[in-house]
Amino acid sequence: MFDGLYFSRLRFSLQLERPHKLREPLGRMLHGVLGSGLRRVVCPCGDGVRCDQCPTSADCAYSYIFESPPPKDTSLRYADRYHPHPYVIDPPPAGTDAVSEISFDVILVGRAIEYLPLVVLALERTRLGSVRARLREVADSAKAEPRAVFVAGRGFIAPPSRVCFEAMRQEGAAPGCERLTIRFVQPTLIQSQNRMVRRILRFETLLRALVRRLTRLGEYHCGIRPVLDKDRFYLAAEQVEIGSSSLRWEQEQGNRHQPADGLRGEVTYFGPLAEYLPILRMGEHLHVGKGTTIGLGRYELGDEWEKPMGP
Repeated sequence: MFDGLYFSRLRFSLQLERPHKLREPLGRMLHGVLGSGLRRVVCPCGDGVRCDQCPTSADCAYSYIFESPPPKDTSLRYADRYHPHPYVIDPPPAGTDAVSEISFDVILVGRAIEYLPLVVLALERTRLGSVRARLREVADSAKAEPRAVFVAGRGFIAPPSRVCFEAMRQEGAAPGCERLTIRFVQPTLIQSQNRMVRRILRFETLLRALVRRLTRLGEYHCGIRPVLDKDRFYLAAEQVEIGSSSLRWEQEQGNRHQPADGLRGEVTYFGPLAEYLPILRMGEHLHVGKGTTIGLGRYELGDEWEKPMGP
């Protein structure tokens, strides 16, 4: 289905020059810090020239990661001017206390992993708000115990691991799964029939949004063409029902720590879910819906699922 789709999950740890309160939505701030830093490192033209006017944009890390225009010779079927960006920033929760260090995850998809050295260079010396910060370490955080990949003063000491869909399919197998709880821990923006889902999130709607996102990431950044029997796939998904739900629409207005309006809370589904678990596991890392580059659309699957009662 999505064999050949892969990513690396990396935890960046920045040391601040002095304790500082990071109150604004961290996903947006880190997105701006990474983008401006990468452009500063690689752009030969400066801020006065747009990427689509730059003669080196075809081989530019900034253009590929942050602008993500389609290749001029693309044969893919989508007509969008820009395509899914090959990265996700997973920020820590915003707080009110002053901190001297901040750690956040960056998920690089497919070919974007090749640009990791430039991403590191972009963040080696930067600013978070009004405070200078230095990169202390980059760790591979795809597993339960993070492993150092880059250490300040030593450079790169190991390559990052790659998490592929094939492994997700094997590790996430749960034959007979018929009950699953999903917690949306960041505001989530999913559309259905050109309308934003604000409360009732049917499983089929969630699945279609995930499949659409994974398909485009795979095609544009991993060079694969997912094969899917959509009629059968979605017909089975229609049998999954909502058992309980505390999903609610949260407004950004009046909450400085809220990164955006969006759906939050948890929902429990009942039905034939086993086939969809690998896709859902992939989505835990790659998020779903709009605004994924700043951390929106992040969800977590419940630790336990139930099988049907036997005779």
